[in-house]
Amino acid sequence: MSKFEQLKTMRAAVDWNLVKERRGLLLRLYRLTSDWEVQLPNLLDVFCAEEIDWLLMEAANNFPHNSSRLFIKFVASTGYKDKLELNEEGEQAGRCRRRTTAVHHAVRYCCEDVLPYLFKIYDRYDVNYSDESGLTHFHAACAFGCNGVVEKFLELGQDPNIIWQKCGDTPLHLAIRHNRMEVFELLLKSGVDPNLANKYDATPLHEICAASHYRKWYDASTTVYHLASGILTLDRYCNCKYVVESLLRLGADPTVPNNNSHLPLHMVMICREKCYNNVDVVKMLLEFSKDECPSKQLDARDKAGNTPLLLAVRSNKSTLVELLLRTGADQNSANKFGETPLHHICSDREDQILPNLFFRVNDDIDQRVLVNVRDNSGYTPLLLALENKKSTLVQLLLRKGADQNLANNDGETSLHFIGEYDHDNDDELVETFFEIWDERRQTTAQIDVQDKWGNTPLHDAANRGNKKVVEKLLRRGADPNLANRLGSTPLHVICKREDDDDLAAKFFEICSDIGRKVQVNVRDKKGLTPLEWAVASLLPDVVDLLLDRGADLSSFVFPTFVHMGGVRWSHNDQFTFKLTRVSAAMACVERLERRGYELDLGDALTIMRLFAKYKWFPSPGDFFQSTYDHDELAREAEEYSRDFGLSCLHDLTRRRPEETVKVLAYSDYRELARLSKTWPWSGISNSDFLEDAVKARGMHLCELMSRRFFRRWADDCFLKLIHYRLPLLCCDMIVENLTNEDLCNICLAAEGQS
Repeated sequence: MSKFEQLKTMRAAVDWNLVKERRGLLLRLYRLTSDWEVQLPNLLDVFCAEEIDWLLMEAANNFPHNSSRLFIKFVASTGYKDKLELNEEGEQAGRCRRRTTAVHHAVRYCCEDVLPYLFKIYDRYDVNYSDESGLTHFHAACAFGCNGVVEKFLELGQDPNIIWQKCGDTPLHLAIRHNRMEVFELLLKSGVDPNLANKYDATPLHEICAASHYRKWYDASTTVYHLASGILTLDRYCNCKYVVESLLRLGADPTVPNNNSHLPLHMVMICREKCYNNVDVVKMLLEFSKDECPSKQLDARDKAGNTPLLLAVRSNKSTLVELLLRTGADQNSANKFGETPLHHICSDREDQILPNLFFRVNDDIDQRVLVNVRDNSGYTPLLLALENKKSTLVQLLLRKGADQNLANNDGETSLHFIGEYDHDNDDELVETFFEIWDERRQTTAQIDVQDKWGNTPLHDAANRGNKKVVEKLLRRGADPNLANRLGSTPLHVICKREDDDDLAAKFFEICSDIGRKVQVNVRDKKGLTPLEWAVASLLPDVVDLLLDRGADLSSFVFPTFVHMGGVRWSHNDQFTFKLTRVSAAMACVERLERRGYELDLGDALTIMRLFAKYKWFPSPGDFFQSTYDHDELAREAEEYSRDFGLSCLHDLTRRRPEETVKVLAYSDYRELARLSKTWPWSGISNSDFLEDAVKARGMHLCELMSRRFFRRWADDCFLKLIHYRLPLLCCDMIVENLTNEDLCNICLAAEGQS
């Protein structure tokens, strides 16, 4: 069967009313026509014009598949021509006619290489078909460089200024944007209007200035430049030295602002591309200024009140910053938010060069930088530098006279921010800060300043756990008993932390050394004492310390679940968190009872609810995995333990869980949790499996260390649930085989029946 016969058979087998069958036919046509080179058919012998039109549009929609390209080329090679539709009277339709063709679909999918073939098919240039967006065949020809097609359209009277309604672009916009030089020249010769703007107010000259190939256009577009003389376009596109210079020499005024009050000089500072640190462009803009006063440009403000210098600082353009300063820009000019260039320097966490350059240049030209200006939020440059942890800049500002006592609108001074610093990494900054504090002989009132929440710098340093700053504040007269608006003293804050470190001990030690008595039994506005918060936060070492320092156990009230469950712990779903918190909870119970406190069922249920909330129970897989004896793990643990003097890791991996729980103390569990983060698992074969095994044993330990606590309360609760219908011995046997999670559920269920 010949290809033509196959073609006819394919068409006859298709119900054209079914889109699915039509698309299937097109796929078969791809295969049939891909190598059809001789005896090309007359397609109208097989298809009607509407069917061919649909096949062409569908093929254009399938671009960039090569089969689509070959099919369109095949149709063109058969000599098929689209027939001009006539109106009901048999007359030719209007010059610009609404009809979507394959040309429009090809433009939509940027099928540039098939447009020449499509224009062989749609070869009537006395009619300009337009789709629903207003895009015409003429627009398509201009955008994709179909020079012959453009020329024929123009010869037959096509209006070169026809507008694409969707975006307002003219053919000239499209030719420039798509770098169609020959089309551009044809349009100019045809009398195109070069001043028409699209809906974004961009003229063809804007397009030229924005084009990366701008040099190519300059000679050919002289007419456009002359027509555009006096129209400021460089405010949007200062990214090109060549274009800027050309426009300036043609009379463009660099002091005319755009709708955002941006001068071209502002735009150079904002631009993040080619004009980065473009000193030549800035010099040209200043040189060609029509105003005798250079400050009109140098200190001009946009709608936000930003000067070019402020924008250059914000964009980290150090070369331009230096040029502007040496040319006379105001180094202290603030925008409508009260921000000066120095505020922005102090806000940037990355740049380390600009701060020194800014002060050095101002010193060179004998200009004073105001270092204590407050923005609309009350922030001084020093406060911003502290907030962004720019240690070097903080020291520089302090040496330049920055006031340590100025507060922002929230009442926070530099002392509040200094407490946020990590004492291990910022020793030099803290030392410098307090050296200058001492040199200036600040008063106690200034060191106890309270922000709008009533927090003093001591509150903030205590909350951060910054022992160095806590000590320096206390030794300079900070009040250890001053309460904030929640009634919390610094000791309350320490007892609300999640770390059971030695901060509390250090706090008491310093206060004792300077002769300041710490009030350990004061209640905050929630009615809790520091001791009660220490229990709520599960800090057993702090509990012991407070009791040693005079905390009143007789008035102690065990924290409710609202207080204990409301404590914010980080990483509460991690194994290390579970290991430390379970051991801490059991240690708190043990130490309270050792001091004479009698735990009741309500207290126990509060702790059990914590177990339930944070899922401190092991999974069934943990029980199974923890029973394995991993020799390799034990060998690695033994070596690691020997290197670091850590016997607890050896105990965990060599002993069975039932034995391990008898020899480890609370501090050992904390150490195990720390080790699980630092142990070099990657250096061990089967590391994932072995890491899981250590964690499984850790969770098994959680079960074992809390077992006695749960059994202590579960027996009575179980009897209560079954209404005492079984002998005590039977109950013991049943309860003995239940997990702690089961026992917890029994206790909570028994409470529900009360």
